[in-house]
Amino acid sequence: MTAGAFAGMAILGYTTKTDLTKFGSLLYMVFIGMFIAGIVNIFMKSDSMGFIIACLGVFVFTGLTAYSMQQLKGVAESPDYSEEQRNKLALIGGLQLYILFINLFLSLLRIFGSRN
Repeated sequence: MTAGAFAGMAILGYTTKTDLTKFGSLLYMVFIGMFIAGIVNIFMKSDSMGFIIACLGVFVFTGLTAYSMQQLKGVAESPDYSEEQRNKLALIGGLQLYILFINLFLSLLRIFGSRN
């Protein structure tokens, strides 16, 4: 399920002509809010708040996947970077996509995982 959502959003981010820059900055703000809410939830230990954070995480991480893929495409097609800079940015972008995939997986696991 994670791989399908990740692949779908990566393809969407690569093929869309719409600029996702404003969308990406909004998603990063929501991510910061989720992070703060997660820290608060460590002390509150609320299952419902954890579920809401996990649901928000699915939307945020899938959206950030499309945004990051579009940014990587822009780096690959830009003549402003040297080959060495392009390789370094591709490595950082690949790591960023990997982290997004892992976070998407963890969010889905929190939603669908069994609670014994």
